[in-house]
Amino acid sequence: MTRLHFSCTLLSDVVLSAKAATEGFHKSLDYIPGAKFLGMVAGKHYPSPTQLAQGQNTQQTLDLFHNGCVRFGDAHPSNANWDLFYKVPATWLTFKAKTEAKSADQTESKSAVKQTQPYRYYQLQNADLKKAQADGLKLKALRSGYFNLHDEMVRLDQNFSIKSAYDSDKRRSRDAQMYGYFALPKGSVWRFWVDTDQAQYVDLLTEALVGKQRLGRSSSAEYGLIEIKSIPAPSAGSATTIQKGTVQLYAQSNWCFYEEGYSTVQPDAVKHLGLPAGSTIKWDQSHVTSRTYLTWNRHRSNRDADRLIIEKGSVIVVELSQPISSSIFDQGIGAHRSEGFGQIWVNPPFLPADPSTGELKVFNRLPDALQPLFQVIEKGEQDDKVLSFLRSKVLMNDVDSLIDTKVNVFVNDYRDKFKGISSSQWGQIRNLSKNLRDETALNEILFAEEDGFCRSGQTQSKWQEAERWKTLQEFIFEKAELQGGNILDLTMKLSSEMAKVAQNQ
Repeated sequence: MTRLHFSCTLLSDVVLSAKAATEGFHKSLDYIPGAKFLGMVAGKHYPSPTQLAQGQNTQQTLDLFHNGCVRFGDAHPSNANWDLFYKVPATWLTFKAKTEAKSADQTESKSAVKQTQPYRYYQLQNADLKKAQADGLKLKALRSGYFNLHDEMVRLDQNFSIKSAYDSDKRRSRDAQMYGYFALPKGSVWRFWVDTDQAQYVDLLTEALVGKQRLGRSSSAEYGLIEIKSIPAPSAGSATTIQKGTVQLYAQSNWCFYEEGYSTVQPDAVKHLGLPAGSTIKWDQSHVTSRTYLTWNRHRSNRDADRLIIEKGSVIVVELSQPISSSIFDQGIGAHRSEGFGQIWVNPPFLPADPSTGELKVFNRLPDALQPLFQVIEKGEQDDKVLSFLRSKVLMNDVDSLIDTKVNVFVNDYRDKFKGISSSQWGQIRNLSKNLRDETALNEILFAEEDGFCRSGQTQSKWQEAERWKTLQEFIFEKAELQGGNILDLTMKLSSEMAKVAQNQ
């Protein structure tokens, strides 16, 4: 078996929704599924229906995508040293938020314990822990985050943005179709692997994956741009003999098992895990989390059947009936191994030797854990243009804010004075200002002595009363002091707000 290692740098935010719904707000996955990398290779090397009918590349297609000969692992967060990071085990615990202190002594006790989170292991029989719990601290499962074997831990804060569906007929946002995207952050660095049992596919896989790619939702728009590179492989460990007795199986990836055609989260030790006859699972000592796994097949533009899976990080305790070699798990367990499912680690060093007992041990957290996930990008040739664009956007936002402030002042100060000017009058002023090119034309068409909109026609008397037209003119052309703002924009905004006032009077 050959294992290829790759890095994946996010050049833009990446959306990998945990749910298949297209509306609403959904968290993104905290990893990149191996199925995404499988899809990249399939997009370049999966034969067309005509080629399949002719039997072209049949064996290659089966090996790459169907029979488990090639397995695409999930991408997990990494750091500058390309350390391997793993999902926190379901057995690890942390303290809930502190309750209100009863005394100064108790406050010190709580703070001291708070700094030593999270805790490992199943049963924590420790006097200090019991005292902390008596002071009001409670434990909960640590369900998120990744760690490495150097006792460093990372958690990713996902970016959030609100979008709207587009109505191409009306050329505007579609009514009642808002949705939110949680996304993995741009600039973060990830690591994944690809296993192949046949060396002739190494060059094909490397060529298909390395380079700039797109994945996830809205990949044709602003999301999903990534760059994949080959990286050196870490030193590989040799196979070991696992003695009979109690062992722990840590889920390095998601697991999926089937029983009579249906997915199950209660696997059998012999039938599903491939252990020797007589081996049994100790469910009372195991810690398993599960969820529904939703799939989308882009080749067929349709959903596949939903799967009930055991999530990565779960720990199953097994009583072995006889010794085994760790190499029996090299190709994984269960179904969907081509997508990275079924990866297993027997008796990892971060779990206790005996799951039924064990001393209290502390997991050291890495301060500012997000820092190692980001790379500093050097200045590029087009950076000056980008910075200039961003500065102009900031200036535009400042001007818009100034216009809003001026309009609010006018509405508050002159609401009563302009009572009697109808909303249709303000609407006509808005339309005039919208279709003019400059301030001079605006002043002429609104306030010319003989034929200005506010000084002639049937509504002339309304505008002459209390010199309303003069108050409006002075505000727009003398008192506005827009400091770079556009008077036409001010007039449009002002007339829109005054039309609302007139409707409510």
